[in-house]
Amino acid sequence: MNRLKSRHILLLFYSIFIFNCLFFYFKNKDLVSAQQNLKKMLALANTSTLERKAYHSFLKKYNKPISSVEFSTFIFLNNEIEKIENILKEEPSLTSLNNRLSFLKNENYLSFSEKTNEKTNYMQESLLQLQGSIQLNNDDLKRLLLLIETPNEKPCPQLIIKKISVIKEKDSLKNDILLLKELEILKREFFI
Repeated sequence: MNRLKSRHILLLFYSIFIFNCLFFYFKNKDLVSAQQNLKKMLALANTSTLERKAYHSFLKKYNKPISSVEFSTFIFLNNEIEKIENILKEEPSLTSLNNRLSFLKNENYLSFSEKTNEKTNYMQESLLQLQGSIQLNNDDLKRLLLLIETPNEKPCPQLIIKKISVIKEKDSLKNDILLLKELEILKREFFI
């Protein structure tokens, strides 16, 4: 009986020992897992900090709203204006040329309507739509596209041409001109 009791006690001690070993093994496994998770979170925090810094510098570059003055002061068909002015110096009574000059100087400019599409804490997207149509030549079109698509040195919004429609016509002097019928620009302004 004593032997049986000692076996039970020994079995109980082995059971307790095995239970403690398993308990500490799983606790150690949880600790190692927690340490690995902590290392992953620190690595993620470091990359997140670097990404935020990169994003912040990107926002600094594109945080200023576009100046509508830049577009409204854009003069088209300068060569034709000069030719008409030279002709009118010699013959000022030509009504059709006076009307054409008046149109080119006073009505042939860019005017956009702006519709806000989406706004978040960091960015606003707007759609700029050309109001009316504009007469221009190839050089004017190139300058306009460069103004829209080329980022400036100074902070400015990101501009993306979504839609453009150009038709070739003849002007009063029988020169080829382009008629800009439609222009849609997506404007992204970033906020810091």
